[in-house]
Amino acid sequence: MWVLARFVAFVVVLTLATVSTTRGSVLNDLVALRNSALHYAAGSAPNDPNVVTIRHGLYAQSPFSSAGEIDLAASGFSLAALPSAVEAGIITHPQGRAIALDAATRIKEMVTKSASAVSAADIAAYGYRGMLFHFYTWNALANEFRGNPGTEVSSIDTTLLMYGLLVSADYFQGNVLGDYMAARNSIDWVQWLDQSTPGHENQFRRAYRPGSGFEGWWDWYTQEVILINLMASMSDPGIDGVTVWRAWTRDAVEYVSPDPSSKTFRCIATYNGDPFTDFYGLAFIDFRTLGPDLDGRYWFQEGATSYKGHVEFFGKQQDHPFLDNLTFAFFIDSTGPIAEPNSNPAMPEERTDATVYSVAGGLLYYAPSQNLNSLAQSLSLLVNGTPDFFDWHGWPVATVVATTPGHAVSNTSIVGQDISLIGVAIDNYLTGRVQDRVSLDGDFQMAVSEIFPKFPVIFADGFENASTIGWSSTEP
Repeated sequence: MWVLARFVAFVVVLTLATVSTTRGSVLNDLVALRNSALHYAAGSAPNDPNVVTIRHGLYAQSPFSSAGEIDLAASGFSLAALPSAVEAGIITHPQGRAIALDAATRIKEMVTKSASAVSAADIAAYGYRGMLFHFYTWNALANEFRGNPGTEVSSIDTTLLMYGLLVSADYFQGNVLGDYMAARNSIDWVQWLDQSTPGHENQFRRAYRPGSGFEGWWDWYTQEVILINLMASMSDPGIDGVTVWRAWTRDAVEYVSPDPSSKTFRCIATYNGDPFTDFYGLAFIDFRTLGPDLDGRYWFQEGATSYKGHVEFFGKQQDHPFLDNLTFAFFIDSTGPIAEPNSNPAMPEERTDATVYSVAGGLLYYAPSQNLNSLAQSLSLLVNGTPDFFDWHGWPVATVVATTPGHAVSNTSIVGQDISLIGVAIDNYLTGRVQDRVSLDGDFQMAVSEIFPKFPVIFADGFENASTIGWSSTEP
């Protein structure tokens, strides 16, 4: 039995002690933003209980999306946020458990139908080999969810759903845990693993299209491929965790920013170079506790370096600083220089709107003290300084103008996975709650120990030991 529970308790106590002694406005603003976002998991808008997010047990991409439609990614991040909503006092434990049980029952049903689908019609309706479509719509006549026509059966969205359900299952236990295990173990991961295509051996497929078959591979580093590899190893004893871990490409790149104050960033390239590939996994997995993998690679440091390289890139390509020189906010659909296949970093990004969730997603890469963490300060600045940052429903807006003072709202769309990710990311930064739930899972511990021989690594200051890997908790 791992002694991880004692380690997690130590870290949580230490983190909460830090929070309890820090009464500045930055902390208060982070809590306010987190609690606003956690309402998505609780099922309705902060300011209007009639604006609901849950449909027949799972979560919509937006409360304003098509009737009956749900989104796996929004459901995954929201189920991960649900225990935090209970702990924050937004809903009661019985209310949270009821939501989690409805979701778990529905997910088990959907995965079971996908796993047993053989005919073309059933695959088009339910999914393939236990994996699910990215989007489903409720069929009232059949009293079930069916995959949206034209939508892919998605390995990453199914994986995000499983991690979110894992967090709720560990917290609520009982039938929620039982349904999670039944759903997770019904996915046929081996069928989604390419074992024959030259150059793609032992890589998981990205998607499946009814009528045409598999599409793409998880063949370059992203935190998504780490999530998939570990979940597959947790779920299926037929998966060789070490072999699939070593199957995807690791391409070391270097980005040197222009003067003034040029900086150099060396790390493993992320596929397409989109910043969210550096923090999606961090929502569920505390990479700080993993230590080096069996090849000596520190993935927390890789993510932090890549994230900060994006900060530098987006800041230097503009003529004036982002967010009043505190930090930046990532552009939508942007590609930075730390990318494979490598984009052209000399091409300027013309957009000036910036996503809020991408700032929250990187909090753990910066200082543990809210008053020294530039991302925390930026979020506080938006909460206090951007008019109508919280829209009429009480959730934060999607994007703001990054390049002008005041950072006016530029897009008020509600995207559930982004809203819930904000809640998860801030709660992990303040308490480590969501990551702890995953770390305590016995199957996760077994899968991780194969690949990370020093797991669990105990850290005392919120970051890896500087003398061990050269990491500093100060701002770059």
